Amino acid sequence: MISILLCMDTSTEYNRAIIRGISSYSEEHDNCLLLSRVPSCIIVDSARKEKIAQWAKDWNMDAIIVGILPYDDLLPLADLNASVIFQNLDSKSKGVSAINEEYSETGQIAADFFIRKRFENFAYFGIKNAFWSEQRAQGLSRK
Repeated sequence: MISILLCMDTSTEYNRAIIRGISSYSEEHDNCLLLSRVPSCIIVDSARKEKIAQWAKDWNMDAIIVGILPYDDLLPLADLNASVIFQNLDSKSKGVSAINEEYSETGQIAADFFIRKRFENFAYFGIKNAFWSEQRAQGLSRK
């Protein structure tokens, strides 16, 4: 049996789609996959951050998928005897796996849409210092 600890916020469709994809893969390949979800709110203080690593050890997790911030505080998870995959991780981070979209291309697609609609003035409202947001802004500004 493969056991995966999910530390993801399920309030977004993107994260729910990732979880559905993991479930579909499991069903297609007859893996008895155990999905355990840790709510994103559990990452508020340092004592709880340590609990995630302890749970992963206690439950003998094969993998941990992390979709919560800040990543720097969670990088010690990489020392566990489990695969650790971070979602939306800045590409400059070394030594860990990441699930990322084509963020720049998403920005270009948005710009193309507005250009086709003959908009002359449009802007991007993003999140400062969020890797994915800055990449989308760069893609939008290339047009």
